[in-house]
Amino acid sequence: MKAEQCLLEQKLRAGVLPLPSQISTGCGICLRINRDEIKSALKVLADKNINEIGLFMRETINGQFSYTEYRRNRDEKN
Repeated sequence: MKAEQCLLEQKLRAGVLPLPSQISTGCGICLRINRDEIKSALKVLADKNINEIGLFMRETINGQFSYTEYRRNRDEKN
């Protein structure tokens, strides 16, 4: 996956995972990125013209994973 390769080349930790069904039904893949590296990862991806990005935060609620879409400010997009 191109996005994963770009992040790994910049020494950012990223892992490819199946897209959780709570986010979208059907097949898909996603990248898991540490919270402390999100801004750096978004910049790397934007610099490589990888712009179709959905960003979700995962938390555990009552023993179940819950996903919330993270809305970036205009200033954070680049």
